Amino acid sequence: MAIVTCAVWRGKRITRHVLMPLGLDDVILVVASASPLLWLKRHELFPTSTLRRESSSGASEILGESRTTPCVLLPGVNADEAQEPKANTLSSLVSSSIVEKYSDGVVHEYPCVPHRRFRPVRRNRPCSTDLLGYSPKEISAVLTKFSVAEICRLYEVIETDGHWEAALCVTEGAKSSGQLAYLIKRNLDSAVRTLLMSSHPQMAVDFCLKYAQDALLSDDVMVALFDVCRNSEKKSLDLYRIIKPFQEEWSRAVYACCLTVTARFMWEEALVTYHSYRKAERRGRQEPGIARFLPRVVKPLETDLIRGEAECIAVSQPLRFLYHIIVPLVADRQAENLEKIYRHMMAEEPESAVDVLLRCLHTPNGRELALRWLTETPPTTSSHNAMSHNPLDVALLATALYSRKPTVMNMNSLLRVLTSQGPPTLQSNVGGQLQKYLHDVKMTSTDAYVLARTVSSRSGYWEIAAHFMLAMSARRQFHVLPSLSAHLARQGRWALAANAMAVCLSNRGALTASNIQLCVQSSLYAGRWKSALFWLERAGTCGIKLPAGTYDEALAAARRCSWTTALRAVTAMHEAGGVSSSGGILDVIESVAAQGEVEKGLRVICSTKNVHWTL
Repeated sequence: MAIVTCAVWRGKRITRHVLMPLGLDDVILVVASASPLLWLKRHELFPTSTLRRESSSGASEILGESRTTPCVLLPGVNADEAQEPKANTLSSLVSSSIVEKYSDGVVHEYPCVPHRRFRPVRRNRPCSTDLLGYSPKEISAVLTKFSVAEICRLYEVIETDGHWEAALCVTEGAKSSGQLAYLIKRNLDSAVRTLLMSSHPQMAVDFCLKYAQDALLSDDVMVALFDVCRNSEKKSLDLYRIIKPFQEEWSRAVYACCLTVTARFMWEEALVTYHSYRKAERRGRQEPGIARFLPRVVKPLETDLIRGEAECIAVSQPLRFLYHIIVPLVADRQAENLEKIYRHMMAEEPESAVDVLLRCLHTPNGRELALRWLTETPPTTSSHNAMSHNPLDVALLATALYSRKPTVMNMNSLLRVLTSQGPPTLQSNVGGQLQKYLHDVKMTSTDAYVLARTVSSRSGYWEIAAHFMLAMSARRQFHVLPSLSAHLARQGRWALAANAMAVCLSNRGALTASNIQLCVQSSLYAGRWKSALFWLERAGTCGIKLPAGTYDEALAAARRCSWTTALRAVTAMHEAGGVSSSGGILDVIESVAAQGEVEKGLRVICSTKNVHWTL
């Protein structure tokens, strides 16, 4: 390190350079002071590309060094030398000389499975799911090789996949071989559900009658079975007889099904079943508190909380619509006991009085009870008091009862009462009230279908059907108009039928061949010739083919319309593939000739190439 010193001697300036030794502290001071300055001016000293090249090459060298073979990092291991384990290593693993005894290869007669007993009889047996393709004879031969749990799993697979043929074969195989241990309630429920979900629900009833005679199936299965055979008296009664021995185990759902079936086909048995149900209800009420509490507490582990709450609520509720079936039955068959059972109903279900009394108005005793109830019970809303003038007028009694409880079910009962009267005429006030009730009552599409079927079940009451159609049009429920229009057409009310069908088809109704045919025929018989040809042309535009008789009837009205309308109808008929007789085409030609357009008419008819001319 050089140090410059200056001195003045006798007026002269003297400069000397003195070299001093550089210590470690001086080096550190110089480096520390120069490093920040060099880092800030690194771009002036070196190009940027040089720095990047140097940094990348350094990183690649580090990366290359880290990609060496990992075996090098394992010191003391040589892969070329094969070291065999020593005998002392094996002997240290056991407490005796077992290793020396079994040092050779051991041949086992049975597989070494811990904590299991090997059964040679089950060797090479098929899986339980392989039985899906077996015949009943093959199943009966190999069924004993499977446990009950495996067959239960097989029935679950059958229900999940919908193999209704396999359900029949497996059940028949178990039945024929006498292996009834496999036909438990759980498996029979799965088999019946599979048949109910198939396209052969009647086979489920036959299956239950043949195989389920020794078990009472679940409630949902029994309700579905009774619903399937509701129109067959023989099957319904057979189904009732096979579950009769299990009456002590009947639930409320099974009681409801049996009461409905017996009230329809065996009224004496229905009364016996009703008294049995009342005894069971009284016995259930007299049980101690712990006996009623246990079924709500002791439940399967897989039952979730919501399902358990729903079941508890269902257990506490009484059987609904019991007196809706029994009271009208007693009014018809045992009028002397009507007063007694009416008192039972008022004590148990007083809210069902209107529903039940509407069903009993066809008997004198029922009308007396209805009049008594109306006089004893004050009305909740303002209702008419017209019954004071003629208390035995059934229509007025029915409307007075309905005004106390306006529901869809009571509306159906009211329509049944009105369509069962002697003269098929309605009083003006009753018709207006009926239309108002129909407009205000809450109903779904299915309810509207049921009410329309009730109205159209009795012929002669076209006024009720007319009021019903007006109310349904105001409610914009046009799907029920075709059935009502056909009901009116059968009674000769062609104008009403034509108006109803025009409203239905103009509001996106179903353009089917039957609806178009009804619309064309009702328009023709009502004298609306242009409307008939219009709907004929509409059918051809939509590609709907009608019967030849309908085309002949519609083309016969061409003489009363313009020749252009008639030719459009013929063209639309041929475009849809429809064919009329020679008489229909002749009517069109005569209509065109009468209006002086023979040449144009023949040109249009020949252009369709569907008319064959003969001499």
